[in-house]
Amino acid sequence: MSDENTTNRPNATAILRPLIDGCYSLSDDSLRLAVKDVVERLWSPDGSDTFEVLVTSMIVGADERRIMEIMGIPTEIMKRLAGNLRQHGVWQGKQVPVKYWLHPRLGYWNLLCDGLVAQGKMMRRFDPNRGVVYWMPDDSAHLN
Repeated sequence: MSDENTTNRPNATAILRPLIDGCYSLSDDSLRLAVKDVVERLWSPDGSDTFEVLVTSMIVGADERRIMEIMGIPTEIMKRLAGNLRQHGVWQGKQVPVKYWLHPRLGYWNLLCDGLVAQGKMMRRFDPNRGVVYWMPDDSAHLN
């Protein structure tokens, strides 16, 4: 199977990599603008808080206080998103699955699914035999 982008979705790795590689010299204001630009290029405005949290966490780690400080995410939204990300193992301590989100072919989908997990619309767990497993909250198929 080719790694070529054969759908009309954006190449998340090509968009995210320059931000990740160049972010450490940015001020908080510049970082906020860069993250908002990336989120607009990858996703519609719906759920932008979610993807701003995920993209910013790629840079600063799973640090709710720092993400809220940079992006201006309201506390109640941050608590809900971070709670879901931690409950389902996306965020473990300060660790964030950056390599998983930057996979050349699957990174966009991995990040999209983890965004749905953050929103509480999908569930996620790690299965030692199958890797990461996603399912809808009312679906028991993941148990098989």
